[in-house]
This record gives sequence, structure tokens and C-alpha cells, in this order.
Amino acid sequence: MQLFSEMPEASLTPDCFSYTALTTACARSSQWQSALALWTQIFETSVEVSEVTWNAIINACEKGGQWELALFLFSDRSDDHTDLIG
Repeated sequence: MQLFSEMPEASLTPDCFSYTALTTACARSSQWQSALALWTQIFETSVEVSEVTWNAIINACEKGGQWELALFLFSDRSDDHTDLIG
């Protein structure tokens, strides 16, 4: 996460691939709250979300024991669901 947050200092702009990679890392370590925080950042920066990104956030919620949230996100991919954080 620290390296990711330092990207702008190195004149690098996070893209769909970097967000997806970090969300996947969060899923693997059961850090679903961090994954949801990234979800908010994605939509604040207008990065286009891919199906792989959607799957990563859903997987992070599932791995963190948040299966109801995972099902909710899966059920309606047309909404950005940024209202879930906050």
C-alpha cells in the first residue's frame, strides 16, 4: 500500500491494472476494508473499471468473510457502490 501511495510522487498515475493488483493483494491477505477504500479511490480518479477489477473487489469481500457485501456487489455491477464506504 505504501508503494502504491508513493506513485504520484514518482510522477506515476495509478491505472486499472495497478488498482486491480493491489485489490487482489488485499483479497489474498483478507484486508477487505483496504480493498473497499481502494474502490472509493478508483471512482474518485475516474479510472475505468474492468471485469477483473470487479472480481478482485468481490473476492476481497468474500475472503474477508463479507459474503453478503460480495453478493451485493456481484448482483449490480452497474452501480459504483461508493455509498458503501463512509
